[in-house]
Amino acid sequence: MRHTEGSWRPTGMAMDPTTPAQYILITQCLQNDFFLNLDCQLSLPDSAVSKLLLDSESGAALRTEGHRRVLSDAELHRSPLARFLDATVGSRTRGHGDGVLHLINIRDWHVPGEAYDLERRQYGAHCEAGTWGAAYVDGLTDLLAPDRCAPADGWGGRLRVHHVRSNTLFDFQHSSGGRPDLGEPAPLTTLLDGLLGTDGRRRPMSW
Repeated sequence: MRHTEGSWRPTGMAMDPTTPAQYILITQCLQNDFFLNLDCQLSLPDSAVSKLLLDSESGAALRTEGHRRVLSDAELHRSPLARFLDATVGSRTRGHGDGVLHLINIRDWHVPGEAYDLERRQYGAHCEAGTWGAAYVDGLTDLLAPDRCAPADGWGGRLRVHHVRSNTLFDFQHSSGGRPDLGEPAPLTTLLDGLLGTDGRRRPMSW
């Protein structure tokens, strides 16, 4: 899982002081199958989920209903992950922050096909397109997908949300449904090249 916020500066390129600062926050696999679905073989262990979705100082324990972990809105609101997202994404929706924050959510997403069959045989069924397990973690959708109810002015240009669906183990590797194609740019590659203005020629060396 990656949570990265920083200012992109392509090596060797002069920065225009009049250009608003750009920040990029990348999240990965913040989905029900990995956090809440106990039937999923790739579900994180209780210890990892507790650290991210429970307030460690409260002494609360994870609860389950059937084969799912469940958290109350109050518990989730106090969690480290929710507080982090609120301090970054949430603050932008409230009109704070300079420049523009690009929120990039990478979501594991599988449709029937050879590529998914290869993963499913090794890791079991997970993040199948359109299912509850592939959706963002229950209770965090407002922070991960605030664009679903964005105001007309787009929060004054302070926040832009990008949803990237990945169907391979390596997010920079594109697969069109068959075996992964190393020669075809992945959606994440195309998006970052567009934000950086590198057009595939350069890669950032630091955050």
